[in-house]
Amino acid sequence: MAKILSFDYVREELEARHRWLVKSGFDVSSVERKNDALRLLLKSQRFDILMIGCGVPVSDRNEVALKGRLQQKTRVIFFYKGNIVHAESADALLSVDSSPDDLNAAIWRLLQHPRENFGLSQTAY
Repeated sequence: MAKILSFDYVREELEARHRWLVKSGFDVSSVERKNDALRLLLKSQRFDILMIGCGVPVSDRNEVALKGRLQQKTRVIFFYKGNIVHAESADALLSVDSSPDDLNAAIWRLLQHPRENFGLSQTAY
């Protein structure tokens, strides 16, 4: 079972995403604070996927994403509304308007295609 860390400052989106992911069979930890996300990433448990919501400012988003990629080699999904900038540290970008099926497809694609070089993404899915 894939382990997912979901981080967002927008509680409603975080809770809706959490419910869908659990219903889809994923092991999910959801947090609303950057320090909680960083703390979980520093623990010994490994997350396969880190999701960061569009409510997280760019500086916080990138700090947490880079920590996940460097500490745990976690795959990263950024959610965006309208447009997104400075998203080089994401493996995938999803609009908040994407369907739950689109989210599941992105997760499974990332899980099935591990990258050998865990540096910054060259392309996003």
